Amino acid sequence: MMATPVRISDIGLYLRCPRLVYFDALSDLHRKVSTEHLLLRGFMLGLSEDGPLKNQLFDCLEKLKQELPVIFGDEIDLQELGQSAREVEALIPGMAQGLDSVASLILPSEVELDLRSERIGL
Repeated sequence: MMATPVRISDIGLYLRCPRLVYFDALSDLHRKVSTEHLLLRGFMLGLSEDGPLKNQLFDCLEKLKQELPVIFGDEIDLQELGQSAREVEALIPGMAQGLDSVASLILPSEVELDLRSERIGL
């Protein structure tokens, strides 16, 4: 009997809610990619303790504007990405000021984790 393959993304879904794995597996449910969400998520993964936070966020935004179309291809609308980038760019000074007081609590963070499960063969 062959074991059912488990995607690594299913583990995170399962930990949040086991039913999410089922709903994610339904082929007729298509999730729209939110460019604002992708930009903000990219910010948090791109933060480090190097240099001023505001400059890091501006640099990260420029990098994400180049990388997201390559990663997501046709799933991401370039006009929507440009509009979202301008909206997020206007928020950066406030974000930097708000994050400055808590940056030491979230940095350094361990982004790369080694996940293993002998039970499910990952």
